Amino acid sequence: MPGRTYEYHQWGKYPTVNPPEGAHGVPAYAGTLKNGGILRGGASAAPQARCQTRPAKRILVVEDDPLNLQFNVAALSRFGYQTKTAEDGAAAWKALQANGYDLLITDNNMPRVSGIELVKKVRSAHMTLPVIMASAGVPTRELDRNPWLQPVAALAKPYTGDELLRTVKKVLHEADSARKQIEPLPILSQRKLGNGGPVVSNHGCP
Repeated sequence: MPGRTYEYHQWGKYPTVNPPEGAHGVPAYAGTLKNGGILRGGASAAPQARCQTRPAKRILVVEDDPLNLQFNVAALSRFGYQTKTAEDGAAAWKALQANGYDLLITDNNMPRVSGIELVKKVRSAHMTLPVIMASAGVPTRELDRNPWLQPVAALAKPYTGDELLRTVKKVLHEADSARKQIEPLPILSQRKLGNGGPVVSNHGCP
């Protein structure tokens, strides 16, 4: 495909047969992919500015449909997120055990291990990373009956690149805020001014 392309990593292999309609494979995107992954009718062209001292957030994207996966990775990569991918819940579980992530984005209707089954594995292992269930069939009733599976945000297909990015930003912000409430204050350092007065700095981003 001509034009700009995006490199992303994948755990396992894609299925070679398209799933039956209604089971899974519902398009994630309300816009289209153009020029090798450029979003139309979705995300803004200008990447969001990030503090240079902060590492990019690591996101695991779990999706069994190749086009949906490409759409998600293209949108996230353009805004500076580091993405890894898995084609179903079983491959995602291996990836989560091998590496740490800041966010999990998963479809629900997938072969072998579904999205809700993956979330149960994650919470049973006491992993606290936030989850976005991006699916045409979000199991809201089961999530409501099992509050121990939270936090799980729902994003119904089809969605635009802007909707995906807004949800990701909101969920990551809430996770960071919750983490700051339980983490100890940063170690502060003092340096002297010419007049002997101290200046307190945490050497971080404003």
